Amino acid sequence: MQGKPSTVELLDTTTLATITRDLSQPAQPARIPEESTDAGWNREGGGLNVRANEKREHDSLNVGEEHGALKKKITEALNITIEKEKHVGYTQRQEDEETWQTVNRLDKECADIEAHVRSLEQTVREKKEEKAQLERELAKLKLKSKD
Repeated sequence: MQGKPSTVELLDTTTLATITRDLSQPAQPARIPEESTDAGWNREGGGLNVRANEKREHDSLNVGEEHGALKKKITEALNITIEKEKHVGYTQRQEDEETWQTVNRLDKECADIEAHVRSLEQTVREKKEEKAQLERELAKLKLKSKD
């Protein structure tokens, strides 16, 4: 005699991905006191509770006891998703920080180079003026020597 397949046996990866995606989306939490890190949702009467860590990021999931195996699968999928998101978020923040550090370093280097170029341009102008002055004096000396 074959019994009806359980809810867990009926789940396929698409359904699990849909559940995980749905659970990872912001929901409408019950009013949570500031000192509390627990949030309670009731998604279609499912009795879903999500616990948030000290940064108020959701990091664990509890489903009613009657859904034990489903709870385990959803929790594992959700935790994997959360860890991936945290890693991606951290990596992105790290890359953003490195990018800004590089941009700031390049801005400073450009400013230093521009200041050096301005200094060199000033030196060139001074040397040209000095050369012009010497050429005028040389021309005067040549005129005097002809006389």
